Amino acid sequence: MPETFRNPRTRFAPSPTGRMHLGHAYSALLAWQAAGCDADRFLLRIDDIDSSRCKAEFTDQIMDDLQWLGISWNQPPLYQSARSQRYNAALEWLESEKLVYPCYLSRKEYEASLAAPQNSPNSLPALSTASRQTTVPALRLDMDKALAQIKQKYQSLIWQTHTGELITADPRPLGNVVLGRRNSPASYHLSVVLDDADSQIDLVVRGDDLRASTDLHCLIQTLLSLPSPLYYHHELICDETGQRLAKRDNARSLSTYRENGLTIDDLKSLLPRITP
Repeated sequence: MPETFRNPRTRFAPSPTGRMHLGHAYSALLAWQAAGCDADRFLLRIDDIDSSRCKAEFTDQIMDDLQWLGISWNQPPLYQSARSQRYNAALEWLESEKLVYPCYLSRKEYEASLAAPQNSPNSLPALSTASRQTTVPALRLDMDKALAQIKQKYQSLIWQTHTGELITADPRPLGNVVLGRRNSPASYHLSVVLDDADSQIDLVVRGDDLRASTDLHCLIQTLLSLPSPLYYHHELICDETGQRLAKRDNARSLSTYRENGLTIDDLKSLLPRITP
């Protein structure tokens, strides 16, 4: 890790939509160790922005599991559900700059449009057959306009790994992603970028499946003039078939392991060596 970020401020940001599993434990322990096992440098954030799926019982279980793992935090947890005003302000600015546009397509209609030969991810219709009067639009990033604006000021988009390696970001393959959802204050991509910046996070620890998202997050950070943390994309914990673990797999949830009498050392023996 670069010398200027020894014992950085890190965070663990689970969504309370199910029980924590081995993959969550691995990510949390990596972040905790990267912070020097210092509660003052470790933030717990509850990504409960999806009110239709998040449950208080899962939040309580997450906190209990983290404490069982020996992880602590001094500041109160940050809840995304309390930050709607911050997300709305960012969306309003993006709208004023014409960097997002209202899209009335359902997810299924949008995916169908992607398959149409005359369309590309960055040139899709914003309307569906549904009436505008009865449908609340999502707000999609206009990737072409965003990249054009960036190009005027910067030669390229760059983010940095936890080892100091510089990565050139290419968010274009992700297309016109949703930044403002119909039934939520903001999408994952916008909310986590704002949360990490406002919380002064130096290092983001997360799974390798989110590496492509980091290219997009780098773009959003640049558009909003936000600092960019270092990123550590760790390997994923998979089952015997090679599939990454899911919250619906209760057999590998921490609470199940605990109920079966496993100790923390037993649990750690199931995980790769923790060396951020």
